[in-house]
Amino acid sequence: MLTHNKLIRTLGEASNGNKGREMIESLKPDCIFLDIEMPGLNGFEMLRSLTFMPEVVFCTAFDHYAVKAFETNSIDYLLKPDSEERLALTMDR
Repeated sequence: MLTHNKLIRTLGEASNGNKGREMIESLKPDCIFLDIEMPGLNGFEMLRSLTFMPEVVFCTAFDHYAVKAFETNSIDYLLKPDSEERLALTMDR
């Protein structure tokens, strides 16, 4: 996928926080798009449990977590459903 002159490669997708933690620790991605309300560990719990910390973009349907998300030093917060234009702005960051 090419957006705004940046090559983006998807390394994986996890169905819950525990699996996401395992994948992040083994794949060591540069950036993750993270939901907050997930089975197992929620997004914040998962981040606290990581030993490897990638850049984080929260992508969720809940706007009331935004302040807490930025307290984790995330680089952006996307509200679902997000638009192609909004995603492009995120990728520019």
